Amino acid sequence: MDKLLIIGLVLHFIIAIVLMISLWRKDETILAKFIWSLIILVPFIGPVIYGAFFDPLLNKIGNKTKITKSDAIKHALAADHFNDR
Repeated sequence: MDKLLIIGLVLHFIIAIVLMISLWRKDETILAKFIWSLIILVPFIGPVIYGAFFDPLLNKIGNKTKITKSDAIKHALAADHFNDR
């Protein structure tokens, strides 16, 4: 194999291990952790998909209540730092 490919795979698996450790410390279901772990292990594209689509803040706020994306956007827009203009 090409040395560059080997280096890329090694870097991918180091990043994947760090992401999975972070994922398994979060308050998610075991099934969600398992599925996201499998996605993270897909070479090169897995961590990108995880970073783009995994967002626990949209599912849990404060006392772990479920909210929608539109509620999260409304909450962000209502924050004081947007109204200082």
